[in-house]
Amino acid sequence: MVARRAGHILFIGATASRRGGAQMTAFAPAKAAQRSLAESMARQLWPKGIHVALIIIDGIVDTPATRAYVPDRPAESLVASDAVAHTAYE
Repeated sequence: MVARRAGHILFIGATASRRGGAQMTAFAPAKAAQRSLAESMARQLWPKGIHVALIIIDGIVDTPATRAYVPDRPAESLVASDAVAHTAYE
């Protein structure tokens, strides 16, 4: 990307990167570090023609792992993973 002076890097983040919460002592700092990495990369790579972005998801993405974590949560209250991919692609 640097050689071509063009490219895009997308991170998928979470609201927890902005504020912690109960039961989030491992997840929130990891997402905060991810946000900081994306911001630093954006500043470093933008002058080289590479766009870096962070998409914040304010919800629980529907995956098999999250279904196991929140088994009683109705499907309509979860964020569809294909919707996340579609949004990122556009």
